[in-house]
Amino acid sequence: RRLALIAVAAAPAGARGAEETLAVAFVVGSMVSLQIGNSIAVSAFDDAGPLGVVWMRSVIGGGLMALYLRPRLRSYTAEQWRAIVPYSLSLATFTVFFYLALDRAPLGVVSAIGMIGPLAVAALGRRSRLDFVWIAFATAGVALLAIAKGVDGNVDALGVVFALTAATGLAVYIVFGKQVS
Repeated sequence: RRLALIAVAAAPAGARGAEETLAVAFVVGSMVSLQIGNSIAVSAFDDAGPLGVVWMRSVIGGGLMALYLRPRLRSYTAEQWRAIVPYSLSLATFTVFFYLALDRAPLGVVSAIGMIGPLAVAALGRRSRLDFVWIAFATAGVALLAIAKGVDGNVDALGVVFALTAATGLAVYIVFGKQVS
């Protein structure tokens, strides 16, 4: 996703249309993949529990990425590790607390609350009035999803705290992602 966005910025003006379409497709594909994965993972809670599911997804995902990227960990500098470690910890915080929240609240509610983190990063990073209008629309959407009637399942206070902690982890992940990339 990040490579697609970099390609959009570097592409000549005439080629940007196709590159922008590709970047949007990567972002949408990522979001769909994440939500499908979350839906499947919730079904494994009875057998493995939320932390067991996080562990399984992390081991499988990490293993696949290691096979694909084949990183040479010893070649990283101290400066690179200072970026990688907080980035990794923020991702772990997001994932663990997101799944703990899913154990106590429906996926739609947890996902909506989880988007507060990226919205906060967007709000802090934008300056034009139009940016704030779009952020307001997104915030209203999050609020509607979080309080919508007809949501299946109960939402308890600890589930909301876990979802807010996950949102914070996601916000920090986004901020540290700039340093890692």
